[in-house]
This record gives sequence, C-alpha cells and structure tokens, in this order.
Amino acid sequence: MTQKEKHLQALHNFTERVRNDPSVIALLLDGSLAYGTVWEKSDIDLVAVIRDGTGAASGYAVDEGGIDVSLSFTDVSKFKNDMRKWRGDSSRSQYALGSVVFTKDETLRDFIEEINRLGDDDAICVFLAVFNGLWSNRTRAEKWVTALHDPLYAQRFLQWCCTDLADMILFRRHEIPNRESVPRAMELEPELMREFYVKPSTTVMTEDDIRRAINVLDDYLSEKMA
Repeated sequence: MTQKEKHLQALHNFTERVRNDPSVIALLLDGSLAYGTVWEKSDIDLVAVIRDGTGAASGYAVDEGGIDVSLSFTDVSKFKNDMRKWRGDSSRSQYALGSVVFTKDETLRDFIEEINRLGDDDAICVFLAVFNGLWSNRTRAEKWVTALHDPLYAQRFLQWCCTDLADMILFRRHEIPNRESVPRAMELEPELMREFYVKPSTTVMTEDDIRRAINVLDDYLSEKMA
C-alpha cells in the first residue's frame, strides 16, 4: 500500500465515524492530501462544518491508524458568511483548493464551487494588497544596500519578496495562491522568480546583484501594474 493509499484509508475510517453525527453538516479536506502530495509525516487536514450553537472546541488532533488527523470546526453560519466575505482573500485557498468529503447541505458545495472562480475584482483587490507587502520589502532591500551597504541583510528582504511576488503572478492569471505559490510561479515566470527565489536562496548576493534584482522587480511592476 502506498503512502497516499494509507492516508486515504485513514480518511475513510475517520469519515465513517463522523458521517452520522447529527451536529456535523459537512466535512472538508484541505492540506497535503487534498493537493495530492503526502509523505509519511503528513497529517490529514479536515474542517468540520457544524450546526450553529453546537459549541464545539476550535479543533483537536486524532490518531487514525498512525496518521494524524488535524480537525478544526466552523459553525455553518460563520462558514457561509466567511465565504461571502473572502472575495480576494488568500484565505479562500484553504477551501478552494480542497474538496468536500461529504455534505448534508448541498448549498455548501455551491459555496465551495463559487470560490474556485476568481473574478476580476478579486484579483485586483488582492494584487493591490499583496503589492503593499512586496513594495515594503523591496524598499527595505534598497535601503540596506544603498544607505547601509549591507548586501547580506538586503538579501534577506529580497527573500521576503518571493512569496508576495509569486502570489501576484498567480492572481494576474486568475489562479488562487496557496502554500505552493512559489513553485507554481516558477513555472509561469521562471526568469523573474529566479531573481527572488533561486538566487537569494542559493547564493551570497553582492551589492550589484541586489541592485539588479531591484531593477528587475521595478521593470516588472512598471510593465504589469496597469
């Protein structure tokens, strides 16, 4: 049995125990198993949508045949309200990239399907929000290399640019960012990501390297921001 098959069996066993619980309306899968890649230390991330007023704990962990199941809870009303509010919020990726294990309320499945559709307004709102973080780190990198002549510390801020830049690349293509945004952005914009992911992670950059990376970022933003 492969590791993924072991995880799927643990998911099945746990699901069968909670499926008929009257307080549980739906069970949602996210995390590594939902994304398709697991290893022996991967846990199973589940969200239980429960009836309002049930008052369950915020979450707990369960050992299911040697595999950790991390279970969190959300009231059905809160879940639906969050789905309506999370236009353009990267938190939506928790559900958008996951799957419905089971549901007793098909409207919940409709909510999940809806957040998989990233609209123009969503992309613009988050592009601008993520830009703020990206620009802050870009400016700090410039400060440390220009005013303080410390390229090593400037390199630290370039590394911090990496995730925000990857998220922006995905949003421009109406894809929902997630914890694998960086490798996905490497597929889409390899030359750009090499400056902010590969080089800062694998080399000691000089002042000239830092300035070149900042110029690459400025050129990208000038071309794409409009």
